[in-house]
Amino acid sequence: AQGSFKLVNLPFNNYKVRVEAPGFQIGEQEADLHSTVPLNLEVALTVEQTTAAVTISEATGALPETDRTSSDTDLNQTILERPVGAAPSRAIESMVASTPGFVTDDNGRMHPRGSESQVQYVIDGVPITDNMSAIFSTSLDARTLRTVEVLTGGIPAEFGDKLGGVINVNTRSGLEGPTQGGISMSGGSFSTGEIAADFATHTKKFGFLTNLSTSTSQRYLDPPTLDNFHNFGRTGKAFFRLDYQFDQNNSIRGVFNFGGSNFQVPNRFAQELAGQDQRQRLRDNTQNISYQHIFSPNSVIQLSFFHRQSNSKLASNPSSSPVVATQDRTLQNFGGLGSVSLTRGSHNIKFGGQFTITPVDEHFSFYPTVPFPDLEDEDGNAVPNPVNNFSVANPFIFNGSKTGNTVSGYIQDRFTPFKNFTLDLGVRFDHYKLLISENEFSPRLGVAYYIPKTKTTLRASYNRLFQPPPAENLLLASSPEAAAISPIAVLQGVSTVQPILPDKTNAFEAGAQQLMSKFF
Repeated sequence: AQGSFKLVNLPFNNYKVRVEAPGFQIGEQEADLHSTVPLNLEVALTVEQTTAAVTISEATGALPETDRTSSDTDLNQTILERPVGAAPSRAIESMVASTPGFVTDDNGRMHPRGSESQVQYVIDGVPITDNMSAIFSTSLDARTLRTVEVLTGGIPAEFGDKLGGVINVNTRSGLEGPTQGGISMSGGSFSTGEIAADFATHTKKFGFLTNLSTSTSQRYLDPPTLDNFHNFGRTGKAFFRLDYQFDQNNSIRGVFNFGGSNFQVPNRFAQELAGQDQRQRLRDNTQNISYQHIFSPNSVIQLSFFHRQSNSKLASNPSSSPVVATQDRTLQNFGGLGSVSLTRGSHNIKFGGQFTITPVDEHFSFYPTVPFPDLEDEDGNAVPNPVNNFSVANPFIFNGSKTGNTVSGYIQDRFTPFKNFTLDLGVRFDHYKLLISENEFSPRLGVAYYIPKTKTTLRASYNRLFQPPPAENLLLASSPEAAAISPIAVLQGVSTVQPILPDKTNAFEAGAQQLMSKFF
C-alpha cells in the first residue's frame, strides 16, 4: 500500500523482480545481489492503456551467474526444507558430499579436492574450523538453513583456515514469514527413526525461530566393512535464532546451536567375537552474536562475537582388541570478527579482520590386549615393538593443554573493468600460533568473462592457501610420547617429533559454464 517492499535474508544470486499493481502495466527489473550492502530497486509503473492487451511470456528458468569467478554449488532450497532419508537432521552431510569435488570415506568424513578433512562451515559469516563430521561433532540440521553455498575453488580472501572446501550457509530467520510451526517424524531400516519440531514467529522488530530434533539408528556410522556390528547411536540437536531490528539501519542477531551424540564404535568381526565395547560421547555448543549497521545505501559494517566448544570422550571395556583406549579432549574457539562492505560504482569492496583464541585440552591412554608384532629394520633384524611395554598396570598416558591464537585480516574487491568481464582481487594475512608460529600472505585472483552470443561464462582463478593443521588430537600427534612409539622413530633412533605443519598450497583453476537451455 505504501508502494515499497523489503526482502530479508536472501542468498547472493541473480534475480528477476516482477511488480504488478491494479491500473498499471507490469514492470520487471533484473537484480544481481552479491554483497551485504542493501540493493535498492526503483520500479516505475506506467498507467495501463485503455485498450485491452494480452501478454504471453515464457518462464526463463534458472539464470546463470555470469560474473561468478569461483567454483561453487548452491544447494536447492527445496531439498534443504524437505531433506530425504530416515534421519533428515543428518542429511546436510550427504547433500554437501553430492556436490562436485567431494569424496567421502568411512563414517562420512568428507575430503574436498583431495584434502585431508579440510572442510570448513561458515555460519552467518562466522567460521567453524573444527571437524563437523559425525565421528567428531554433530552437524547442522538442513531445515535450519536458508542458503548453502559450497565453494571448492577461486575462494575469496574473506575465507581462511580450512580451504579445501568452504560451506557457506545462512540460517533461517523468524522475520522471513508468518508465525508457523510443525512436527515431523520419519523412520527407516536399521531401526532408524527421528522426531523433529520447529517454530517461527515475529513482531514488527523481533524475530524468533527454533528447531529441535532427536534421532536414533542401529547403523549410526558407515564402517569400512559390510558388517554392522555394535553400531547403535543417538543424537540430539537444538537450534535457536533471535533477530531484533532497532530501526531501518541497525539490527542484531543471535544464533545458538547445541548438539550431542552417544554412539558405539563399530566392531570388526574378530572384535565382536572378543566382546569389544567401545563407546563415544560427543557434546558441542556454538553461540554467535552479530550486529549490523547500514551507514548508507553504499556501506555496511558487521561485527560478530563467537564461542564454540566441543568435547569428545572415548571409553573402552577390558575385552577391547587390540587395545583398550580412553580419551577425553576439549576444543574451544572464541573471539571476534568484523567486516566493512562498500560499493563504489562497479566496485564491491570488502575488508575485515578476525581474532581467535583456541584453548586445547587432551587426555589419552591405552594399553594392548594382544601382543603387537616386532618391528623390522633395513637389515631384516627384529626390533621389539615399544607398544608391548604397556599393560593394564602400566598404560600409555598422555595429558596436554595449550592455548593458541590466530589473527587475520583481508581486503578484496570485485569489479567490472569493461562489459561482461568480472575481476576478483584480494589478499589475506594470517598469523597462526599454537605449537608453532607462522605468518602468511595469501593473494587471491579470479576472472570471469561472459559471451552473450553463446551464453558461455569462462572463468579462471589463482589462490594461495594457508591452512593451519587440524586441532583435533594435535597435541598428542605432535608429542614426544607419541614419537617414542612411532615405528619410524624407533627404527631410526629419533627421540623428538616434528610438529604438524600448516598446508601451504598454490591452487590454479580454470572452467566454463554453458547455458544449454532454460532447464540445463
